[in-house]
Amino acid sequence: MAKLSLPSGYDASRGWDAVLAWLPQKVDSIPVTPVGSDGVGLLQAASGGYSVKVHEASTGAIRWVGKPWTPPAEVSGAEGDGTDAAEIPDVTAVSAGGREYVVAWAHGMRGKDQLHNGREVVDLVVYPADSKGQDVAPAREISVPISARPGQVHVSGADGSLLVSWGGDGLYGTSAAKVDVSTGTITSFGKADALLPQCADTTGCSGSMVLSATSKGPMVAVGSGGFGVPGGWLSSDVKPAGVAAKSGFLGALNGRAYGVSGTNLLASWRTGKYGDASPVWAVHDTANGRIRAQMACAAKESSGSSGSSYAVVSSPNGRYLAAGPVAFDLETKKGVCLQGDGDRKTINVASISDAGVAYGAVEAADASDASGPVVAEVVLKTGASSVLKAGTEVPIAHVGDNGLMVRRDAADQVQVCLRRMR
Repeated sequence: MAKLSLPSGYDASRGWDAVLAWLPQKVDSIPVTPVGSDGVGLLQAASGGYSVKVHEASTGAIRWVGKPWTPPAEVSGAEGDGTDAAEIPDVTAVSAGGREYVVAWAHGMRGKDQLHNGREVVDLVVYPADSKGQDVAPAREISVPISARPGQVHVSGADGSLLVSWGGDGLYGTSAAKVDVSTGTITSFGKADALLPQCADTTGCSGSMVLSATSKGPMVAVGSGGFGVPGGWLSSDVKPAGVAAKSGFLGALNGRAYGVSGTNLLASWRTGKYGDASPVWAVHDTANGRIRAQMACAAKESSGSSGSSYAVVSSPNGRYLAAGPVAFDLETKKGVCLQGDGDRKTINVASISDAGVAYGAVEAADASDASGPVVAEVVLKTGASSVLKAGTEVPIAHVGDNGLMVRRDAADQVQVCLRRMR
């Protein structure tokens, strides 16, 4: 077991490690996912392709291993060039029909040879999370037709379904399809620009993105401002009190959807006559748009089709939520603004425990600063923050009473480490 320097809330002597030796030097994601309250799913190289391996988070014991799976052939450019990250197969977990599933996925080409152009797809290989044994066969395999460049494909699970989205340069796609992994049914949403009713007769919706697949339809963020669910609700109907329905010189819809975690949508709302005052940040229920918590914070907004700068993250129990320097306790309905102000530097949150302890990086004042990241710990109940000593490993996620760390080992291979919380 690797010797790690950890925050005081973790026991460095209790845990286990796994190595993902097959990963290229530069990747945008690591194929690891929490599974339920005490499981961790990894994608490992196997004979003829890759295999899902699910461990018990608390002990490291292997619960089951999936039958080897061969992903579709790479599309041109997927291998990366040393500066761009390689596009690799990945793994995620989703609940559907009252059951949890583990899904391995990859973007590529099927059926391409000297006589055929083939078809571009995202292949999904679906396993019940409660499987047991070795060489477990998938419950089903699903192919979603798409058209995208490498690095533009996203697969995420929330609200009882899986969202496959593609296009654009941010964390969310400009086209999308919803997949019911319990039945294999695919519902194509098409281009986000044309999904909301107010976009039908205007070009003002250019750069729209699909953030998630809710039980009532796609959650759409309009590029110029505004968000909602087609046929469900629109942001202008759920704006915070005292905030104008439109903002800026061109009168675009106010409200900029930043991102989604579970059934929570994080959005910023411009204030002041010309949107020049500190924005109000709010957490909305994706089912109806109702506000669950809000606060004023001068954090930067996402910028149209470029997407969000930081992923929206939640504690496993769903009580705490954050993105970059914006954090909320949804039980007390209070927010914590970690944006720099005067002499205080900005802290960007990467993960949160069920106890409300957040971990993240201090934003460098100078982009050319090569001294390395400074990591910090924030107690969200009080807002108290502290810098951790150099070399401290912090969790990228939490699984039950365990922190999940990802690092490079002495051989420069990606290492996944689970350590128990004290």
